[in-house]
Amino acid sequence: MFVLEISNSYPEGKYLINDIFCKDQSLALADAGVSVVIVAIDLRSIRRWRKWGLNIIKNDNITVYHYNFPLGKNSRIILSSIGFLIFKYIFKIVLKNHGRPDIMHAHFAEYAGIYALKSKIKYNIPYFITEHSSSFNKFTLEKKQKFFFNDVYRESSMNIAVSPSLKKNLENNFPYAFNFIPNIIDEIFFRIKKRSLAGDKFVITSVGSLYCIKGMDILIKAFTIAFKSVENVFLNIIGDGPQKKLLTNLTRDLGVNDKIKFYGILNREKIAEIFTDSDCFALSSRKETFGVAYAEAMAAGLPVVATKCGGPEFMINHENGILAENENEYSFSEALIKMKRDISNYSSKIISDYARKNFSGKTVAEKLIMSFKKFI
Repeated sequence: MFVLEISNSYPEGKYLINDIFCKDQSLALADAGVSVVIVAIDLRSIRRWRKWGLNIIKNDNITVYHYNFPLGKNSRIILSSIGFLIFKYIFKIVLKNHGRPDIMHAHFAEYAGIYALKSKIKYNIPYFITEHSSSFNKFTLEKKQKFFFNDVYRESSMNIAVSPSLKKNLENNFPYAFNFIPNIIDEIFFRIKKRSLAGDKFVITSVGSLYCIKGMDILIKAFTIAFKSVENVFLNIIGDGPQKKLLTNLTRDLGVNDKIKFYGILNREKIAEIFTDSDCFALSSRKETFGVAYAEAMAAGLPVVATKCGGPEFMINHENGILAENENEYSFSEALIKMKRDISNYSSKIISDYARKNFSGKTVAEKLIMSFKKFI
């Protein structure tokens, strides 16, 4: 089986998390014996500096054709039209070097899904859509969104949503069925061993880009309410983004800068190392379609504190974490306090086993392969 994965970006250079779920799924499929090629077309503005043009990457058992073209803010019609011209150019290279794909798998209806739709019309190759976008995780979408993406979902052999809440909202807005298949968690997080509880020291770790949507400001305020006057409780924040200065200033203004450490962007190996010295994970996102960071922490055996933000609700239960109200630092602070108080009640093994059963590469790849085989 030959699967052509289509994405709007690829983790490379300083952008190590860009569409990493596509890379993760592709590697898992390759490990399961599937022939996989990725075509990633990044049309973001010139402000996101990277190497322009086509970059061919050999990554373990997959080949990646990553094309960067700085278009930035333009209409969907212009972006998708130019993007498809680039896709056609790369597709001819794929045909020459790898042969004809049995199926195409597009991540996001926007752009990648449109390339798949136009390619189906031109080359008569079936395609799947996996939807990740938080902009679709609404009970009611704008009419122009429904109009623009209706054909993409209609012509797809199977539509996939990465969380039950996204599935529900997509089915409310489009007259087509969506199947829930989650994202994959890298095996490195399952291999690490969380340290024994330190007793006099309690460490909370958070991972997420420093954008408003991730709610790091809520986390910092909640942490301050809960633990400013409590000794030996610390918070690690891993990630970078446009709110970094705002957030570091916030920790200083709240008087907790000696208790909160900002690490910037780290690779998965470094994140896994920090997890080994953490007692729990916390992230107060305002909106998520899945929430990979929560699942990675669970894979490492950490109980999590999350918000009811659309993604993590389906994976959080009394054995692995606590859900707080969204955009509410007081609710989140209460959850943090409860987590610290009850930390000995959580089993790292139970938490990690749950994550492996639901989010491992083997589990997700098997679901995808079974689905692909129905349509080729």
